[in-house]
Amino acid sequence: MMVQATDVSDSSAIDEMVAAVVDRFGRLDVVVNNAGVHEGGAPASITDKKWRTVMSTDVDGVFYGCRAALPTLKRPGARS
Repeated sequence: MMVQATDVSDSSAIDEMVAAVVDRFGRLDVVVNNAGVHEGGAPASITDKKWRTVMSTDVDGVFYGCRAALPTLKRPGARS
């Protein structure tokens, strides 16, 4: 088992995380994009900065995780 804290809103950090997993275990079998943040309040009270934090974590992070993992998941011999 491996635990590595990663800022999912940073695409290069995601790339490094996937590379670290492959370096340690030789492969990647599954991806679970399970990070999220919530900025409570009425929409009128949420600042642009808070909104970008939510979107970069909840949406961009999922995209970055999938994009970084797909080449490794599609390798010959990877589990399907």
